Amino acid sequence: MKCKQLFRLVYLSKRFPYIRLRQKRKASLILVQENENSCRTKGERILYEKLRESGYYPTPHYKMFGRTVNMALVPFRLALMERTSGVDEKKLVRSFKKKGWSVLFYEEDTMLSDTHNYLREIRQQARPTKNVSV
Repeated sequence: MKCKQLFRLVYLSKRFPYIRLRQKRKASLILVQENENSCRTKGERILYEKLRESGYYPTPHYKMFGRTVNMALVPFRLALMERTSGVDEKKLVRSFKKKGWSVLFYEEDTMLSDTHNYLREIRQQARPTKNVSV
């Protein structure tokens, strides 16, 4: 194995173990479908429609990391979850961030009355990712 190839597989860390192997991330591709019927609540349906009007392809009830996310923008690695009691949001955000995902929480009542502000937050978080075809 050449030296350059070895350096692509290994990187140095500030914490123990100091020498680590890089994990290859596979591109996440999903088939674009009309999934409006799988939205369970009125808030999810309105959010789905507004995201489609804005040019995004949301996936309702996307399962990842042992949890079901209310709405996911997979190419942008953005999870949209309804705020519920009994869920440790900070711990959830940390675990998703380790996997390279961002999480936005919403309350259905607030989102229904002020959809434009929530969509603005989504646009700010949904930044283009690297080109995976290279």
